[in-house]
Amino acid sequence: MYPSMPAAELRRAFAVEIHPGRFRPEAHFYPRAREATIHRTVAAFLEADPAALRRRYLERHPEVAPHELDAVWRYAPRHLRWAGGDLFAARTAEGRREMVLIETNSCPSGMKSMPALDRAHPDAGYRRVVEHLLLPPGANTDGEFAILYDKNFAEVSGYAHALADVLGRPVHLVPVPDEETDHVWFDGGRLLFRTESRGVLHATAALRYVTQRPWNRFPVRTETTIVNPIVACLAGGRNKLAAAKAYDLYNEAARGSGLRIRTPETVCDVPKREVPDLVEQFGGSAVVKVPYANAGQGVFTITSPFELEHFMAADTRYAKFVVQALLGGTTWPPNSRNATYRHTGMRPDANGHRFVADLRMGVVATDAGFIPSAIYARKAARPLDVMPSDGSPSWDILGTNLSIAQADGGWAAETERLVLASETEFDDLDLDGDDLLDAFVQTILAVIAIDRMAGGMLLPDGELDREALKRANDDDVFLDELATGALRGGGQGRAGR
Repeated sequence: MYPSMPAAELRRAFAVEIHPGRFRPEAHFYPRAREATIHRTVAAFLEADPAALRRRYLERHPEVAPHELDAVWRYAPRHLRWAGGDLFAARTAEGRREMVLIETNSCPSGMKSMPALDRAHPDAGYRRVVEHLLLPPGANTDGEFAILYDKNFAEVSGYAHALADVLGRPVHLVPVPDEETDHVWFDGGRLLFRTESRGVLHATAALRYVTQRPWNRFPVRTETTIVNPIVACLAGGRNKLAAAKAYDLYNEAARGSGLRIRTPETVCDVPKREVPDLVEQFGGSAVVKVPYANAGQGVFTITSPFELEHFMAADTRYAKFVVQALLGGTTWPPNSRNATYRHTGMRPDANGHRFVADLRMGVVATDAGFIPSAIYARKAARPLDVMPSDGSPSWDILGTNLSIAQADGGWAAETERLVLASETEFDDLDLDGDDLLDAFVQTILAVIAIDRMAGGMLLPDGELDREALKRANDDDVFLDELATGALRGGGQGRAGR
């Protein structure tokens, strides 16, 4: 287990100044990733000409109209410009192999898990992200730049060091804990933070890696440029309920184009008392998700009465849930409501066992269109061979997230289940270049859907349209978090003094 986010880092009294010329690969990559050679298939995909990728996608998907795909590729998101899609390789009931979207993240991890494309420049991946997001052509490079975080210290500090090198001057690494603090706040939409040597500074722009209920600390409308703005989280980037509705709206609008966001069958706005009946309708197995949790927390795989009882007894905080069809193994008993997709699993290991693995596809929106930023995978703890029975935990077979919440508020990662995009590990995933391309397009479609949902949650003056938000999230517990947080119209809020 890797201690990726010590809680003490979040309790600093000041922002930390990061100076140029001090990027150290050992501090910003997992050891295995730092030592690995990137797989030739992944390298070819990352370096491919976008036009060639589009042609290849159309060859593989002749049902897609070329002009529709071009519009997707060059879509310019206003709100969600940096994201990560989590996908499973699956087969349909008809035997087609497809990448199926499970979740979209508005503060995506990934760079610390990436073998370098160029060993001579191990910071190149970090640089590419901050250059496109914070320093696009015409951007104001004056003033102070900040990297905001609440976990994943190794990666966020890597972005800070890369940004300092690009700018040629110090930038600021600012912890934003989910608690009252006096070192970072908003004043009239301006992000202010306290430094040890220079006092209080105002950020011109910031990259935000704040993942735990960020809406209780950030206003929707800010004077400081923030990537990604908080509305991207509310509209689906950290909100599984809004995301599911955004995907449905996209698919309805894209009807006839040949493009579709592929997800398991999903039911939204389910009160807790109705979950047992819905699980029964799904044939006794399903996935129940707390809409506003992340990092693998609040996801319940249910394959037995015991697991259903565990969910019903759990303190799940919120009032409404997302229930999805569960992807089982190809050898599991047939289930009509859960048969749309089945896991293909990784290549069999030396003992003939297949494991579930998800693929993280990171994307960044640039002036020339979307580009992939990071690729890695995570495998489950136990093999997929048989359906769990006798109350054994199905999460060990179906769950893939590596993050582990610690009692002190920090985070650790089970990196032994990380699968790198390396020459020695990527082949174990049983994926090829077409799978990566399919995952890339699915992630772009999800970004577009969420970005459109975000636009629909804003009033003409850029403030939050609370009625639109409530239509997507009719959960009083969630709405109360917004009412008591920084979203009370900007100015100083919970991220304030």
